[in-house]
Amino acid sequence: MNIEITSKVISQIIPRPGLYDLGGDLDNDIQIVLDWLSPYYPENLNNNKPTKIVDPSVRVKKAIHGYLKHESNQIEFVMVYINTISSQFETKFVADLSFLEYIHMVRQLSHYYNCHLDYLNLTNRSRMIFTRKLNLLINSKLSHTKMEEYFAERLFGDLSSQSHFELIDVITTLTSINLTNELNSTMIQLAISTIKRNIKEIATEKWTVPILDSINNCITTQIYPTFSLVTSYTESPAASYLSSLNTTAHDELVHLRISEIYTMVSTYPSSIPALEELHLCLTSSTKRRQLTTSFIDSMRKHLLHSGADTVDIIHIYIKTMQSFLIIDPRGVLLDQVIRPARKYLRTRDDVVIKLVHGMLNNNPSSKLYELAVELTRKQESIVRDEGLKWTPDPIDALADFKRGKHDVIESLLSIFTSKEVFIDEFTRLFGKQLIEGGDVQDIEEKLVLLKSRFGNDLFTMLDIMIRDIRQSGLYQGDLLRMSVLSHLYWPSSMLEHDSFSVPDLIQQRFDEFKSQFINDKPGRTVKHIPSLGSVTLELEINHETKSFVVTPLQAAIIDLFNEKSDEVSVNDAATKLSISEYTATQALNFWVDEKVLMKLTSTLYIANEDDESF
Repeated sequence: MNIEITSKVISQIIPRPGLYDLGGDLDNDIQIVLDWLSPYYPENLNNNKPTKIVDPSVRVKKAIHGYLKHESNQIEFVMVYINTISSQFETKFVADLSFLEYIHMVRQLSHYYNCHLDYLNLTNRSRMIFTRKLNLLINSKLSHTKMEEYFAERLFGDLSSQSHFELIDVITTLTSINLTNELNSTMIQLAISTIKRNIKEIATEKWTVPILDSINNCITTQIYPTFSLVTSYTESPAASYLSSLNTTAHDELVHLRISEIYTMVSTYPSSIPALEELHLCLTSSTKRRQLTTSFIDSMRKHLLHSGADTVDIIHIYIKTMQSFLIIDPRGVLLDQVIRPARKYLRTRDDVVIKLVHGMLNNNPSSKLYELAVELTRKQESIVRDEGLKWTPDPIDALADFKRGKHDVIESLLSIFTSKEVFIDEFTRLFGKQLIEGGDVQDIEEKLVLLKSRFGNDLFTMLDIMIRDIRQSGLYQGDLLRMSVLSHLYWPSSMLEHDSFSVPDLIQQRFDEFKSQFINDKPGRTVKHIPSLGSVTLELEINHETKSFVVTPLQAAIIDLFNEKSDEVSVNDAATKLSISEYTATQALNFWVDEKVLMKLTSTLYIANEDDESF
């Protein structure tokens, strides 16, 4: 219930004078003071012509001293006085003011009422009660939206001298009416919004250059100075704000990088600067968890599915190891994000083949070139005596987390329980290269690297296979180069090929070689495997000589056109070479693709030219 101030109300709350107060006229004194205080809400504020404050006369001062000398009387008076002011506010305060107009109004009101209070001789307690209630009344008229808009336009930018002084005036006015907390809150919110906007502009998809210094510099030169200016008037600890602003900026950068982490990993090594800065800023266990979750979700969406190529999966696997060891050198985060990829790779049938080919492919354009590079690095056995330097596993490490070196090849090999599958694939691949005339010295050099990684004892078969090829150099002829393979040491899958009838000349030369071999090595014999190896041919086509390196079967097929007939049917080829019609068709079509033969019908083939010679 609001009670407005009148002489009757005041006379009811102020005790009547006693014997010691004789000579005074209470009712008259009250009216004199009220007349001096009037108007209770200054007139013409909105027209910038406020009511002029008249200094109290001697009679007014005497009246004030007469009935406001006790603190209890003052408090009762103040409560009624502020209620009267409040009722005036509701009808006379203009609501639709700009923020600066509001500040101007606050200064006028504060000046008006403070001048009156100075002459009322109130105790500190009485004056504090009045000031607090008046500030609440003035604050209730503040539009927080307009205040935020005002500061949003002026904070954290280059201020002119005029704007600087205006800002100081606004800050001091707000603090004078106890809006320090609101001012600090607005300043913090705007600072955070500015930091977020700046980081989004300068850091989004910017991974190739460091940006953390730019962010810190922005805070130091643009945002913090305004904080210092405000806190110098709000008596807030400015120094603590600088640390908080840097922390906020770093957290926001981490938040952005979490959303970009999969692409950052995919673009390694160009993203190394961003990964290094993420390492510096990633200090929260919650953010670390969000990072791993985001990456795993993205990896499952983009990579770990049947539509992805195995080489691409291994490619990202390698980049994931390299990237997360920058973010967290201890390997805790890597251990968490790599597990889904390891589990999925076990389901791929061609993983071993792709890994083996990747380790042996020295072409820098290969997606798995890093495996070949890693294979050439010297392997070191490091024994650490941690002693008193031992530290427990990080708190966010999984239960079966293991410390140790983070070797790319070793990590990929450990997906499988045994290395035998890799040894078998190396043997098969090198064996194929040896039979097809590959560079033996190059194969031996690669084998040395593999032995340093896997151990010498696992490549005994391959050592014998290389020896076979080197010794086969002794069996050279003018037409044939024989390779004698020790069938106990070569993969059976390579030796068990479909046979076919070779041209008579080739069979004759082999029979001669076999007889000589048995004669030189009593108790041993050789068996011809016609499908293995390669044949180098020179054919004259359109009076132009062309060279071809083909399989023995393809060579045998084209040799049929050197006989009496210039045309050969699929059935004839199959019969003469003792192969299936399907196999014969495949071999004939090879020469059609090379434009050496023409296909007359679905089963009949002819040389491309009548005068063609072979």
